Amino acid sequence: MWNDEAVEQAERLGKATPPFVQYDASKVEAERAFWSEMKGKSGVDGVAILPGVVLGPATQYGTGIVGSVGFMLPWLRPGASEVSLAQGWFNLADVREVAASIVAALKVPEAGGRRFFVAGEPVHGNDFALAAEAFPQLADKGLTKGIRDASYRQKLIDDSVNFDSTAAESMLGVQFRKKEVTLHDTIAAIVDRL
Repeated sequence: MWNDEAVEQAERLGKATPPFVQYDASKVEAERAFWSEMKGKSGVDGVAILPGVVLGPATQYGTGIVGSVGFMLPWLRPGASEVSLAQGWFNLADVREVAASIVAALKVPEAGGRRFFVAGEPVHGNDFALAAEAFPQLADKGLTKGIRDASYRQKLIDDSVNFDSTAAESMLGVQFRKKEVTLHDTIAAIVDRL
């Protein structure tokens, strides 16, 4: 599975391509260049680890909150609309799962020449809003409340695009955390910066 649509859109729109599509297209082109470089190399195995949106605790953030953690910010500050709760952000990859999959790929000879999706449960704005509710220091900030209704949450999951991480689980031994754990740990790492 390749995101050729992003590449085609970037080629068609040129400078007018939305930043996230540019990002997607660049990832596809970089991986294709990687595999092209690997062709004909004897004694060298290439492995591609393809994570979903990467979140989780970080050892440092410097002076700001950057990268994929920034996706969470609208639901950790006042003003997120209730409609935005349904906004999807791909499948979640905990940074610890990504790191474990890289280490495992180095140790498992059968991983050579393969691509591995490392992407657990789908994540939505609603998940970010619900996770924020566990932090007392955010309680009085006027954040948009998440919707706990099980049928609403199941519909979000049912309507999501899901990546098949079976190979990462079976060959690399990746064990995905529940998204609630990853989201809690991510917020705990940044809550004092909000």
